[in-house]
Amino acid sequence: MTIINEIEDFFETSPLAFMKTVPFKEIIFDSRCKFLCKYGCKNYNRKYCCPPDSLQLAKKIQQKNYNWALLAATTSPLPDDISQFKRRFLNRKRELEIQRISSTLGTFFKEKNIEHIVLSGGACKKCLRCSKGFNEVCKKPDLKLTSMEAVGIDCQKTLSSAGFDFEMPANNSINRCTAILFDNDDLSIVNLKKYDSYQSAKKINHNKIEATCKLLQEQNSQMLESVQLIPVSEINRENFNCDEKCAHYSKNFACPPYSDKINFELWNHCVLWKWKKNSTKKSSYNQALRKIHTTLFSLGLYFAFSIRDCFCDECPHCEHASINSPICNFRKIMSPSMQSQGINPDQFGKGKYGLELL
Repeated sequence: MTIINEIEDFFETSPLAFMKTVPFKEIIFDSRCKFLCKYGCKNYNRKYCCPPDSLQLAKKIQQKNYNWALLAATTSPLPDDISQFKRRFLNRKRELEIQRISSTLGTFFKEKNIEHIVLSGGACKKCLRCSKGFNEVCKKPDLKLTSMEAVGIDCQKTLSSAGFDFEMPANNSINRCTAILFDNDDLSIVNLKKYDSYQSAKKINHNKIEATCKLLQEQNSQMLESVQLIPVSEINRENFNCDEKCAHYSKNFACPPYSDKINFELWNHCVLWKWKKNSTKKSSYNQALRKIHTTLFSLGLYFAFSIRDCFCDECPHCEHASINSPICNFRKIMSPSMQSQGINPDQFGKGKYGLELL
């Protein structure tokens, strides 16, 4: 039996909804992925399949420039009244499912001696606890699965462009994907679909973002004094330098050396917002940052990225300086400070500001 017959037979009996081979050049890479991993994922620097370790594989993939990529995906609808606990359970179940599928597909390639790289959705789950967290070598190097995002692939645009809509964040379903990179032309004709995606790729225009900014300010007038969309090019990034004299240097996730310089040129616009200081906890600066980010992210702006004014005070004592392998307890609002990026907030006026790169 040829590999294409094996893969087609496997597709029919698997939970997969979609499988298609596309030219490697149609895989959409985005350098912003590594920043989202560093500031938004608990697995950063804690798993061998995740950045910064995975960036070596990302470089290898770009240099190798494969001919083809076999894309595959699952999709599962969710009821409207599903609980958060049940949703988390199903998310994990679908991640384990797509990783089993990824490993099986990789076995077909291995048995036919076809050089390939398997990339799967979500962080590797071959071990209960990754040995990287214990400063030990990987226990299952031949089984390890690196995620597509960890090598810089924009899953949303790549799958949607291939004909299977991906929506991030998704509200009514769970989609998971995998990709196998290779050169063999025998599999270039694969194009299989059992049913359509339960998702639809969102298209966000300038007017939609401006309307959202206006609504944010109107609905959160006790928290936000102003919310406006501006070009990134209008921000002066040459007016500030953090140094070791600062009390928070090397002691806070928002500060150097953890918050090294990011490439602002990867984003075109940003939302500049001003916090209205008051005494209520629900109107705190961190609450405002969370509100801005989650609202814009929910529009489908997957690469929305927060920049805060000064160090983070969400925790009484930041974990960054307390343990050898620190992890932020509030990673969903973790963000570098403006000052660490060379930005003096005074350029915007008096008060406390924030930026959301879009």
